[in-house]
Amino acid sequence: MDPTAVIENVQDDSIWHNSLWVNKKEKVFFVPIWRCGNTSFMFLAEDYGFELTRMTQCHLNSYTGFAFVRHPMKRIIGQLYRAYENNNSDNIIPEVHRTTNWDYKDYKDTSLIVKECGRLLQEAKKGNFVDAHMLPQYKFLENYFCKHIIDLDDKQPTVSHTFINEVLVDFYATHLSLDGVKKHRQQVEDRFLGIAKSKILTEENLDIIKDIYQKDYELYDTI
Repeated sequence: MDPTAVIENVQDDSIWHNSLWVNKKEKVFFVPIWRCGNTSFMFLAEDYGFELTRMTQCHLNSYTGFAFVRHPMKRIIGQLYRAYENNNSDNIIPEVHRTTNWDYKDYKDTSLIVKECGRLLQEAKKGNFVDAHMLPQYKFLENYFCKHIIDLDDKQPTVSHTFINEVLVDFYATHLSLDGVKKHRQQVEDRFLGIAKSKILTEENLDIIKDIYQKDYELYDTI
């Protein structure tokens, strides 16, 4: 699927199942992991000849793979935020467009956020990932061999592959520019973060997060 079609259908979860960004000419693939820069990568994929493709490892043995990961505690708020909004739109006050400014969305009842995030974590502890954004990072990678696994928050665009380095330089520039364009969305996530820090990231839930994402901690320690 070409990047334009992906952008138009980005909310269709079926297009992402077992899919990779593949450049057949350069023999390079990128593994998209939710909440690890996939949106930014999607917007530059066309410039670098990538298409979203379902491929198994046996077809990728001559390819070089790369992916971004994050420390689990840096990723978890974004996971809960997206999983909550995907499944609880009735509790969200829509954002209102006023000329060049955005009024960020708010929530009708913040206690519902605390309750639902607790449920998301309890379900994930049982291995039931209610929303794809709750999946551990290692699960996206377990069927593929990625030579380059990069810490998204480190922003050090240097690996032993010239083409991937070119992509990384552009990726970080795109990532920063999208953050600016979507400032209103960041305000929403900041609001969610404030609720999470005080009501969701309790000592009990932090222990649950460490349990759910134990393999992600181990993965992160290897990079």
